[in-house]
Amino acid sequence: MEKVFLKLFVKDYENVSDKKVRRAYGILSGCVGVFLNILLGVVKIIVGSLTNSISVTADALNNLSDVGSSAVNIIAFKFSGKPADEKHPFGHGRIEYIATIVVAFLVLVMGVELAITSVKKVINPVRLEFSPVMIVILTLTVAAKLWLGLFNRGLGKRINSPALMAIMKDSFSDVAATFATILSLVIWRVWEFNIDGYVGAAVAVFVIWQGVLIAADALNTLLGKPADKEVADSIEKVIKDESDSIIDIHDLILHDYGPGNCFGSAHLEMPASMDFSSVHEIADSLEKKIFDEFSISMVFHLDPIRTDDEQVMELYRVIGGIVNEVDEHFVMHELSVCPLADGKRLVEFDLAIDSDHEHSEDKIISDITQRIAEQFGDSTQVKIHCEHSFIEE
Repeated sequence: MEKVFLKLFVKDYENVSDKKVRRAYGILSGCVGVFLNILLGVVKIIVGSLTNSISVTADALNNLSDVGSSAVNIIAFKFSGKPADEKHPFGHGRIEYIATIVVAFLVLVMGVELAITSVKKVINPVRLEFSPVMIVILTLTVAAKLWLGLFNRGLGKRINSPALMAIMKDSFSDVAATFATILSLVIWRVWEFNIDGYVGAAVAVFVIWQGVLIAADALNTLLGKPADKEVADSIEKVIKDESDSIIDIHDLILHDYGPGNCFGSAHLEMPASMDFSSVHEIADSLEKKIFDEFSISMVFHLDPIRTDDEQVMELYRVIGGIVNEVDEHFVMHELSVCPLADGKRLVEFDLAIDSDHEHSEDKIISDITQRIAEQFGDSTQVKIHCEHSFIEE
């Protein structure tokens, strides 16, 4: 069904990297959502009025609020596809994340309103009316919302859209809410026990929680969350496969300016003896490959490693081993050696550590420093700079 809609309404629908195609996906999702939610909302209002069910009526209002969510997505996709301009050199892609937050806000408002109404119904319960026709209608609305959720999930995955995935979560929340409403009506019919208000309250908690999750994900992206580990690992593999001259890679950072609009940077460790032209050629080749494969614009910083200096390479080997003994996930890089007076030396390096390590930075530095002292004696002084990874753990 998803492909049927795409073929009918989106020209060249398989070319998802094209911003016009991406915008068409979002607008299609929004238009389908507006139409279906208006239809469901009107049907449920009629059913809720006939059955005197607050949970049904609240569910109808939830559907009508989803019209606003779909309309927000239409507007967001219309503007997020605009090209970069003087005031927004990185484009307008983050509008999708802002739209996701707006959707989350609408979900939260609906959840709070449903909670208030449900509590009132718990205090002053109202007799419900039951009919098989009503159950059939509500079951059909569950099926419609389930389809809408799956439809948006399909579109969202195709174009990697957090806004459409938020609509998907909202639709699945509606499925749970309507199913709970059907359950309360069936229980009333069988045992004449009115749990309408309690069901409404439970649904309200569920809706509010979904709103919080949707907002948190979008806010994390806007604030700058770590790079996806799978993507980062794939990029690192492309880099390491490029040339035997690349000793290691670190400080990989990805900046998200909207789906399909990502910028990144990384440090490459390469032999200091290489000529500038060769290093530049490798960096240029990598930038092109990564953009072609991941649509990420990369910039590389080159760290020269004195591979022809036996003393430096021995330090790399020994200190690297010490770091791995302390924690195999820690990464040492940018080691430098500075001679001091009286034949002593200062060894300085950066240490990338995980955010969930058990000990404080001071404890980690103290532990590594002590082990290096045990290995080299007091002739080697150590200075360690701790930094945190920019990749998801």
